[in-house]
Amino acid sequence: MRRGSDAREMGGGGDAYASMIVDEIKPRIDAMFRTQSGPSGTLLAGSSLGGLVSLHTAITRPGVFGAVGVVSPSLWWGEREIIERVEADASPLKVVRVWLDMGTAEGAPDESGQRPHVADTQRLARALEQAGVMHHVEIVEGGEHSERAWSARFARMAEYLLASP
Repeated sequence: MRRGSDAREMGGGGDAYASMIVDEIKPRIDAMFRTQSGPSGTLLAGSSLGGLVSLHTAITRPGVFGAVGVVSPSLWWGEREIIERVEADASPLKVVRVWLDMGTAEGAPDESGQRPHVADTQRLARALEQAGVMHHVEIVEGGEHSERAWSARFARMAEYLLASP
């Protein structure tokens, strides 16, 4: 993820996060518990910036995750680089089941009254479709950017991500 390309110059740190999850946390969990440690038994999910970094991690660490939940992702971050990355090469995601969702009430409308977050999500969905990535997309009418809204669709996401392909 481009560092410092957000308008607020907050940086990203997505690669460090991916390394922490894959190289530190996952091995510890696999050592401590009886897990199915391969991709088919490993999924990652997050909402907002967590959804963005979950998608980034699945792309940059191919072969680790069999499913990724991308809930209300902050696709605008880094000048929409993640969308461009998937449009250019979605091959790391071809073995990953992707859940993607966005609420229609998320983000402020632009000058034309459109919600850019929904348009970004639809653009990413088209890129996944064109690349042949197994995915499910929900545009939730009236859905807001909140834990309450995300929890209302958590069961559907979990059912989709945990189902056999």
